Amino acid sequence: MELEAAITAATVYEKNARITRKGQVAVSPGEVEVVLKGLPGSTVGDSLRVRGQGTAQVRLTGVELRSAYYTKPAQATVQQLTQRLRDLQAEEKALARQVEAEQSAKEFLIALSRSAGEHLAKGIAYARAQVADGASVLDFVRSNLESVHGRMANLERAQEELAQRLEQAQKELKNASTSRPKEGYEAVIGLEVSGAGDVELEVIYMVSGASWMPLYDLRLLEDGSGQRLEVSYLAQVTQRTGEDWDNVELTLSTAKPLASGRVPELDPWYLREAPTFPVARAMPQPMAKDRHMAAAAPAAVGAGVEGELLEEKVAAPVEALMAEASEAGPALTYRVPKRLSVPSDGSPHKAHVALFELSPQLDYVTAPKLAETAHLRAKVANTSNYVFLPGEANIFWGDEFVGRSALENIAPGQEFELSLGVDDRITVERKPSAISAEKALLRDVRRLRYGYEIKLRNLTPKAQRVILRDQIPLSRHERIVVRLDNADPTPTTTTEMGLLEWELALGAGEEKTVDLAFVIEHPRDMRVIGLPG
Repeated sequence: MELEAAITAATVYEKNARITRKGQVAVSPGEVEVVLKGLPGSTVGDSLRVRGQGTAQVRLTGVELRSAYYTKPAQATVQQLTQRLRDLQAEEKALARQVEAEQSAKEFLIALSRSAGEHLAKGIAYARAQVADGASVLDFVRSNLESVHGRMANLERAQEELAQRLEQAQKELKNASTSRPKEGYEAVIGLEVSGAGDVELEVIYMVSGASWMPLYDLRLLEDGSGQRLEVSYLAQVTQRTGEDWDNVELTLSTAKPLASGRVPELDPWYLREAPTFPVARAMPQPMAKDRHMAAAAPAAVGAGVEGELLEEKVAAPVEALMAEASEAGPALTYRVPKRLSVPSDGSPHKAHVALFELSPQLDYVTAPKLAETAHLRAKVANTSNYVFLPGEANIFWGDEFVGRSALENIAPGQEFELSLGVDDRITVERKPSAISAEKALLRDVRRLRYGYEIKLRNLTPKAQRVILRDQIPLSRHERIVVRLDNADPTPTTTTEMGLLEWELALGAGEEKTVDLAFVIEHPRDMRVIGLPG
């Protein structure tokens, strides 16, 4: 008796997946053998499990996985893949046209900036234009260029993903064009029927060739009520298991079900005298394999038996609006709220896990010795119920793409930092204020004094907190002396490595000045490397 059982659920792990198929058969009293055909060659033999429910009086007597060869309808597969390839190529052309349009917009803005600069310079020289007119033009050009760059970055990412999908589609089409039979498996299920009726069988097995990774879109939103960090938690799922997942319930897990369960044990560590003659190194003895490690399935492999079948069907749970997060020991699982289709072509497919908001604490960080810019920084506490797994995050400030960041593992309640890019509304200027050299009396010592004036101005409409970082050099020689001569105001933090940090509060439109000076003394006849330029 053959069982038709479609894939209804998939739990994806780091390198494999657990597949659930469900099908129903009508049985009569006696010994019955039910066969589920078409399991892929990536099936892990020892993982096969069967359970069921229904109206028949049935006992499960055994499950076996057997090798089988089958041929898919090649023509249908080729037609599907050919159409998919054409669709991807059309999408590639559309993206290329968008990139061309954005490049034209960029060139136009650059040309406009140059032309406007020349005309404004003449207009100001002949008193026909104001300096403020130039600032307005520059603001317009800069704002629109930033928008163009953000859109071009998004298009570049889309082109990279599309190139991968095209490559996979071409490989799939090439493989499907051959009509060679593929090796797979079939599950043979033994039933002992004492009362006729219907039986719904659930077949569960592991497959290799599937994986998932987290992706994040982090968007800073600002309105009258303050700032919010919108977190779009995504999962990128790929699989080449040999079977397509069509409209399945998807669960993502951090567990490693096929990893060895052995506790590591240390052997004695011996020290010996080195031999005085060459000795061939002995090959290490192989360790005993873990009984739970999965290997390729043999021609017939015994599988688990779940016991008696249930007589009454159980209603399916209601899907949640957000991904349902749960813990099972050290592992985390996320049940994706919507069903998803993932073909076995290795192309990435994104699944929505969750969308929620966090409350960031914003400040600015600047190190004008390196660059006279201020970076907006967000300190965020993960107040959600979700663990941020290590992955890549796309960061947006409103609708503008500002960059990417790699997130580490962030547990609920844990704090993390994000850089939200440069904000030109916080201006920073660092210039030398005093540089002098003198020969100390009674000692042949050269004394150098370096002074700097750092100006910060807040052009935003509200008060801001700015972290200013600078440094003084460190001596690597006992006769080279470095000392801080002046720091006004006093730094909030000073480290032994010469790092200085000020925490400054700047009101809207306010400007503050920080003075820094240090002295370096060394013998006059000594050549010192690393002095300020």
